[in-house]
Amino acid sequence: MDSINPAKKRKAAPGASDHPPQPGDNDDPDAVVPPNFSLADLNRLIDQRVEDLKAETLALTSRVDGLQRENEGLILRCESLERSVQVLKREGNWDYLAPYIPRSHWIEQGRDEEDAEEAENLIQSIK
Repeated sequence: MDSINPAKKRKAAPGASDHPPQPGDNDDPDAVVPPNFSLADLNRLIDQRVEDLKAETLALTSRVDGLQRENEGLILRCESLERSVQVLKREGNWDYLAPYIPRSHWIEQGRDEEDAEEAENLIQSIK
């Protein structure tokens, strides 16, 4: 069984050098592995890639956990504000209570009687 089935042969990459590729050099899953690679070299590359992915997964998991905690805090705050609004709606008197401004105020400000009357009418329409 010295002959190797051509379907099982690894293709040599054009310009492949004698140094083994480093993890992250080529993330292409269809990348061609140089023919002089030993199983130990391949195992080291796979192990390194697995470790890199574990670290990346841990970082992403940590970020997701932080975002979930932040989201839960915002949801609690929103619920609290919604309850506050409901209390204000039930207990609050939302009628606009404009203070009474006597006609003499407008006269003292230099307005004439017609302006004073229009100001009183405007304030009454707001109430």
